[in-house]
Amino acid sequence: MPARAGGKVGALSQMSFKAEPYWWEDRGWNREALVAREVPESCDAVVVGAGITGVMAAWRMAQAGLSVVVLEQGMLGQGASSRNNGMVVPYLKPSPHELEKRFGPEGAVPYLNGGETAFHFVRDLIRDRGLDCDLEDNERFVIANRPGDMAHLVELAEAYNARSDEVTWTALSSDEVLEQTEVAGSEGGVLVRGTYCLHPGKYHARLVELAHAAGVRFVEKAEVTEIGAEGKSVSVRGRAAPIRAGRVVVATNGYTGGFAGWLRRRIIPVRAYMACSEPVAPEVMARLFPPARSVTVAKRNLFWMRTSPDGTRVMFGGRAGACRGGLMRKAEDLKADVVAAYPELKDMGVSHCWEGVLGFSFGQLPHVGTMNGVHYAAGFSGVGLTFGSWLGDQLGRLAAGEEVTAGPFLSSAFETRPYYFGQPWFLPLVIAKMNAADRLDAWRQGRGKG
Repeated sequence: MPARAGGKVGALSQMSFKAEPYWWEDRGWNREALVAREVPESCDAVVVGAGITGVMAAWRMAQAGLSVVVLEQGMLGQGASSRNNGMVVPYLKPSPHELEKRFGPEGAVPYLNGGETAFHFVRDLIRDRGLDCDLEDNERFVIANRPGDMAHLVELAEAYNARSDEVTWTALSSDEVLEQTEVAGSEGGVLVRGTYCLHPGKYHARLVELAHAAGVRFVEKAEVTEIGAEGKSVSVRGRAAPIRAGRVVVATNGYTGGFAGWLRRRIIPVRAYMACSEPVAPEVMARLFPPARSVTVAKRNLFWMRTSPDGTRVMFGGRAGACRGGLMRKAEDLKADVVAAYPELKDMGVSHCWEGVLGFSFGQLPHVGTMNGVHYAAGFSGVGLTFGSWLGDQLGRLAAGEEVTAGPFLSSAFETRPYYFGQPWFLPLVIAKMNAADRLDAWRQGRGKG
């Protein structure tokens, strides 16, 4: 693949540029009608965080007959739930090989099964409830950027194909990658069929509507600052009026604040970035990005591209780390990665760029459980759309006293590190090392300096 060009790639127009998610443009909801005007003094359950996980937990508890209030520090759908790439996949961050090294062949199976369970949960929920969120079959190309990447992708393909034929991985040569994607200079890749993509803004909105219809109350601009015991109940205090509840659920993941320091110490917040092009010529989109296609470049600092649900735009993202120079500068950097793969898109305009915060655990595995009397689910480690949905449901069951079938995600230890208090001081060093290694790879392969 050609090296990323240095400097700016085309001028972005400040007049049309929006530093907010494209997904916020058309969610098809009346948000204000879903927000409560009054907060009760007490309820059966309070949920902190109105993202996918919190909404799923609230909905499940409401279905169990509990009165539920959800407190959101900003506006509904403001966080990562409406800022992600909308990919629905049956995988965890660690590969099958990595899981087997940590837990043994038998111990890895429940984790891998959990990925498939979460995947099926999201798909079936959308289909069974008829949720309008642009769910589509996804044709995903993962492109090797160096010889070692290809060996790893082949290993992944063999491991996942041995488990199931529902999602298939097909190894491709560099010539086949060029023929099917028009990306030149790769070391090969894999074609993954059987996963899905959706519109995350619409998906989250539909979940909020389901929960609201079940009686859940949503309160905006209600940042929580303290959770404390008050007799046999729990008191939740913050910007909104204090509220007492029989149980409290925390579903803030990478946005967890000081009110839950015990949880914050177990989550590494990672900033990632996404952008959306202005409409691209239909004939170009039809050739480079047929409907529901996504392309991932397997660099150390991962980069991906996909079509917008209406097929008119290129959506792209990656480059975890700091945002020096603002989102317009970040959009230029992200666009340069697109142009490295598809030089003919050099004149493509960028209409939106935004950031979101992912929550990683130290083991890169999701967790659900109870600590200090508070129920939580967190640490989704880059697969929050699928696992946030499924474990959100499991979290609601846990809080409601129902049977929980979350397997090792419930029973495993949620570890932290000495002297870590939620501020990942080490992250800039890790990301700088990844970026430097990617540039060195490009130089070694004669692709110019990145």
